[in-house]
Amino acid sequence: MSIIIEDKAYAKIMMHIMKHTTKDSIGVLIGTEEEENKIKVSDAIPLFHERLFAPQLEIALKFVK
Repeated sequence: MSIIIEDKAYAKIMMHIMKHTTKDSIGVLIGTEEEENKIKVSDAIPLFHERLFAPQLEIALKFVK
């Protein structure tokens, strides 16, 4: 399987983890399946920096839609 990360998504990921170097960075990658065994990530959405629980994740994912 091959995964391609667009520049915008890569920059968002790297800038966010560089800003929060001492914390975990938990987020969602948004993308599409271009062909069989090929995924293209077009955006990254940061969500949390602390321990994650299921109710928090459910609410956050509803906002991401």
